[in-house]
Amino acid sequence: MGVEVGNQPKQERSRTRWTASLDKIFVDLVVKQIQLGNRPNNVFDKKTWNHIRDEFNKQTDINFNNNQLRKHLDVL
Repeated sequence: MGVEVGNQPKQERSRTRWTASLDKIFVDLVVKQIQLGNRPNNVFDKKTWNHIRDEFNKQTDINFNNNQLRKHLDVL
């Protein structure tokens, strides 16, 4: 008794699109951490990424992980 895959949509999990307002929230959080000196050698440590993630997710009610945010920073 398997699951019928043929009738399911291609993308099972929903994909959040980055909008200008989400970018602004994210960039503001990143810039704040840079201004606080939390990016020595042009790299955020795990504690700083956790802070950025927690604040971003709280402000946007979206549940991104650190890797997704790191990749988006590379895109920006």
